Amino acid sequence: MDGIFEGLDTSAKIKAFMATRNIRQIEIADLLNMTTETIRQRLNANRWEITELRIIADKYGIEVRDLI
Repeated sequence: MDGIFEGLDTSAKIKAFMATRNIRQIEIADLLNMTTETIRQRLNANRWEITELRIIADKYGIEVRDLI
């Protein structure tokens, strides 16, 4: 994901990544064992734990640094 999401915050990068891969919030919620409401809140507040970003990155074959 080199450069295409440069300048975006983590939530914006996750949203863009989800859009490019056709990933729904429910899929991320299930992956992280959270509700979709929690995912929605995290996206809106841009509040992510590094462990959550690692799980997302591992699942979808990307680097954590691409989401930070």
